Amino acid sequence: MGIAGKLNLLIQQGSDNPSPSDLQFRHTVIASSAVSGGTSIPVYELPVAIPNGTVLKFGSVSVTSSGTNNAGATTLTVSSFTGTIAADTQASGPPIDLTGYGFASKMRASYDDPTALITVGVSATNIVDGRVRLIVPNATSAIVAPNIKWYELPPEIKTDPAALQDDTLFSRKALSAAYVWDFEWTTPGGLIERKLEGYSWVTPEATK
Repeated sequence: MGIAGKLNLLIQQGSDNPSPSDLQFRHTVIASSAVSGGTSIPVYELPVAIPNGTVLKFGSVSVTSSGTNNAGATTLTVSSFTGTIAADTQASGPPIDLTGYGFASKMRASYDDPTALITVGVSATNIVDGRVRLIVPNATSAIVAPNIKWYELPPEIKTDPAALQDDTLFSRKALSAAYVWDFEWTTPGGLIERKLEGYSWVTPEATK
């Protein structure tokens, strides 16, 4: 099941998609103990088979899977590598096949608010490759009170969208309270899992 990943959203009224909007979900491979170089990595049970030739990056160390690595294996066989991989270091594995999954996502003014401000649409763009897209149509975001103006955004975000994920940039300014959101899916077996959660900011539109 794991812990939900953190992802902050920026919703610009007048636009039909938040930033970021395209997501890909992958299986996680985790080193179970430290290893320095060699041709094998001790791992917690592999969630799926890792195809031969798959490149995985454990921290700063990239490795290439070699031979047969079946689901449930506790050793990942790889081509010879150098460098040290610390225990519990994670790597992204193959994409998760989302066939048969259900998706749900909502944004609220606070976690205890009984009414959702926005129901975020989720569109499957490539189910087998684990890809979905978040959609917030303008007609939906237009009815929500903006909680930040463009010129109030930390300048780093205007030049580097990835900076949206740095909460410390927002804490430097006295801004309106952030909205909260999360993303959940239901597996074909009926298991509900929260996969993403974070803050969301809504900027007003000038072109109306």
